[in-house]
Amino acid sequence: MASDVMERIKSDVEGNKILLYIKGTKEMPMCGFSAATIGLFQSLGVPFQTVDVLADPEIREAVKEYTNWPTIPQVFINGEFIGGCDIVHEICGRSCPRRRRRAGIRRHRHGHPRRRRPADHELSGGGRRLRSRLRAE
Repeated sequence: MASDVMERIKSDVEGNKILLYIKGTKEMPMCGFSAATIGLFQSLGVPFQTVDVLADPEIREAVKEYTNWPTIPQVFINGEFIGGCDIVHEICGRSCPRRRRRAGIRRHRHGHPRRRRPADHELSGGGRRLRSRLRAE
């Protein structure tokens, strides 16, 4: 992998508090896992940046090598690789549909998520810890 691509990834990761490498854009994710990850961070009400790996095949392959993680999306918080969709949802404790409903994440009739930002007391322990960690740093 070209070192300039790896340097770009390193720079992006270190230059953004929360960075998601996803398929598609924040406004139009191109896979369900990317959409679910975006939805999670939107429901937490924290700002985040995204990189569309479909727009640059070199980035798509290089980020997998950078993290030694085979799938997209990939989540970085404060320069640290956290994991993919399933791990981030597990950390927040909202992988089951019932918890998503309680948190106000519902599906629109066209399949787009409809959300409201949950109050701190509605989040699981992991979600509260993640939100407070993101606010504190």
